[in-house]
Amino acid sequence: MPAGVSGDGGSRQLAFEFGGPMRGPPSTPTSDNVYFAVLPDPDAARRMCDIGIGLWDRHRFPGRVQPARLLHISLAHVGRFADVPDGIVAAASTAGSLVRCAPFEVCFDRALSFENSRGLPVVLRCGHGGTGFAQLRRAIARAMLGVGLRANPSIGLTPHVTLVYDGLTIPKARLGEPACWTVREFVLIRSLYGQGRHVHLGRWALRE
Repeated sequence: MPAGVSGDGGSRQLAFEFGGPMRGPPSTPTSDNVYFAVLPDPDAARRMCDIGIGLWDRHRFPGRVQPARLLHISLAHVGRFADVPDGIVAAASTAGSLVRCAPFEVCFDRALSFENSRGLPVVLRCGHGGTGFAQLRRAIARAMLGVGLRANPSIGLTPHVTLVYDGLTIPKARLGEPACWTVREFVLIRSLYGQGRHVHLGRWALRE
């Protein structure tokens, strides 16, 4: 998940220290990835797929467009595990239940290649809603710290949805029909290595 710096004033690096992680089995290159994320609603996910297919038709990327069921905005990384420990899932679930953040509106209206990224993923960026994402990621990070999990301060600095992981360098384009929705919940995802499948380990409604 590439990291960057958003132009949004609300998405600066978190201004507090992060605790040490709860230790599980050593990770391997084929470990599953566990993280907190926001999912687009079904209409927005379909719109994003249509955008991805249109870009693929125009540029013929080496990689494929991600299916709607895998589209997400990463906000906080829990870790990589060869076998995810029950204690890690329990701690992350407790953190998720502690998060307080109001729902917010977002619009993903720009398509571009991530700068300085070796895989050249093609992503969508939000022109509206960055402050909401910044508030949510800070709330998640505080909750993780409170249960003894380390939050990586670079994850989620640039809210984005990856459409194609192995793409090409394309010029930044503003979309005529952006993908917009109201973020009302977030999830804890286990991404199963090499299977193209996400397992949702928890889901929490946004509330103040």
